[in-house]
Amino acid sequence: DRRVVESWAMTGTHSGEAFGVPPSGQEVRVRGMEIFRVDGGKVVEHWGVVDMSDVFMKAGPPPG
Repeated sequence: DRRVVESWAMTGTHSGEAFGVPPSGQEVRVRGMEIFRVDGGKVVEHWGVVDMSDVFMKAGPPPG
C-alpha cells in the first residue's frame, strides 16, 4: 500500500467559456494536486483538487 503525489500546473489563454465563466482573453494558470493510492502495482484510489482561482479572478465580476 503506497501513495504517489503529483503536483501540476498549466498555463494558457482563456479564450473560451469555462465552467460558466466567459472568455477573458487573459493568460491564466490552473494548478492542481493528485494523490493516488497504489496497491499490488495498481491505482486503487484517487483524490485530486484543482485550483482555478486565477481564471475566476481574471474573468472579472459575473455578468448581471
